[in-house]
Amino acid sequence: MNNDFLTKEHSTMTRWSDKDGEWLATYVEPELRNLTGLGKTPERALSELKAAYRAWADRLGHSVAVSEAVQRAVKEYGDVLRKLGSE
Repeated sequence: MNNDFLTKEHSTMTRWSDKDGEWLATYVEPELRNLTGLGKTPERALSELKAAYRAWADRLGHSVAVSEAVQRAVKEYGDVLRKLGSE
């Protein structure tokens, strides 16, 4: 998943949940189906969904940044690391 996915607008759906007794907001995209927001109003449910998305994207973005930094370090210092590992 790339940063374009994290920064684009995603389609949402809001509906009443009899099970929860509140409004439920979800994303339409399958990649985001586990993110939900509940609220007494549709607007509150959507606000909660967006908060969940921000937390998820921040965590994922951090993971992507760390992974990219490791890849850059291996690319730049790979020969040195391999040499040290063989000593």
